[in-house]
Amino acid sequence: WSFDGLRAFLLKPHVTRPSGRMPGMHLTDAEAFDLAHFLLRATRVFSPLEATVWHERVRSLAELDKTVPVSTTPVKNFSLEVPGVNRRLNIRFAGWLRVDTAGDYTFHLTAEGATRLALDGKWVEDEDAWERENTKIKTVQHLAAGWHELKVDFVRRGGNPPMLDVEWGGPGVARGAIPASRLRAERDLE
Repeated sequence: WSFDGLRAFLLKPHVTRPSGRMPGMHLTDAEAFDLAHFLLRATRVFSPLEATVWHERVRSLAELDKTVPVSTTPVKNFSLEVPGVNRRLNIRFAGWLRVDTAGDYTFHLTAEGATRLALDGKWVEDEDAWERENTKIKTVQHLAAGWHELKVDFVRRGGNPPMLDVEWGGPGVARGAIPASRLRAERDLE
């Protein structure tokens, strides 16, 4: 089962499988989301990134590290269209970035909201990111060839429609979105 397929089945089993014997359980969308997440928790599926979602109100980006997440789900990119996200939009994207050539790489984060980036476990801080309704971060990082842990946090701030754009560029890589082919949610997943 895919996550979305299982969630749809749990919501309306006879629509998904008309000849099936599964009774309708009258679940809410949130209950079906949680149940599908629980049932698939040990399933290992290739995914470029993993998105962790929080519903609690936070007062800083660093507070995400101390708050209990609601769910974690595989995602294809840095899109804010993540299943299970409520209006608060507290999200952490996490994965591993493949660098083919050692050198200096420039990362650009543009957001309508507060955002931050971590490479290899070290946060690239923008001291004022939390205070502004929009964020523009440009950082140059020297990276060796190989896999590098990558995290991007996003928290909705202000009244503008939320937006997040993550780009990079470097030796042999033109500035642009990080392609899914260079990402994986787990370092050792082949």
